[in-house]
Order: sequence, then structure tokens, then C-alpha cells
Amino acid sequence: KIFLISVIRMDKEVDNGKPINSVVKFEFIESSKSKNIDQSNTDLTLELLAIDVFKKIENFEIILLFSKNRIITLTTEVIDVTLEDQKIKDD
Repeated sequence: KIFLISVIRMDKEVDNGKPINSVVKFEFIESSKSKNIDQSNTDLTLELLAIDVFKKIENFEIILLFSKNRIITLTTEVIDVTLEDQKIKDD
């Protein structure tokens, strides 16, 4: 299974810090859990603060920590993560 999350990050390579739309793709996810996130609120914007990884007996837990104590926990046997910037036409 694949877990995708859309993020807007600031371009640190230029002085004006232009926002960049990106997608973080986690592959081979066995399960996901969320805490303190209202999934029925389609207008909710989350501020990603940190990504932590913990080794369990046979799996890894990837913790996505957001502001206001919101958390997404992903469980996987292998860690395969990709960050891709989204291209805009005429860019």
C-alpha cells in the first residue's frame, strides 16, 4: 500500500522563499493510524513539525507529528519514502 501526503514547503534555494507544492510518498505501508485529526473536516490544514522513525521487533513505525498534538503513525517492514515537487505548466 502507498500513503501520500501533499505538502507546501518553502524553497530554501532562493531568497524570497517561494512556496513549492510537493508530495511525500511512503511505500509498502502495512497500516496507518491517526490521533487528534478530524478526517471529516476537508478544510483542515496540518502543519508538519517532525518525522520520527522507531524500530519495533519486525517493523518500523513512522510517526508524522503535526501541530496541536496531531499524529499519523505508519507501520512498515521497509522504509521507502520519496519527496516529489509538483510541476506547474509554464513554470
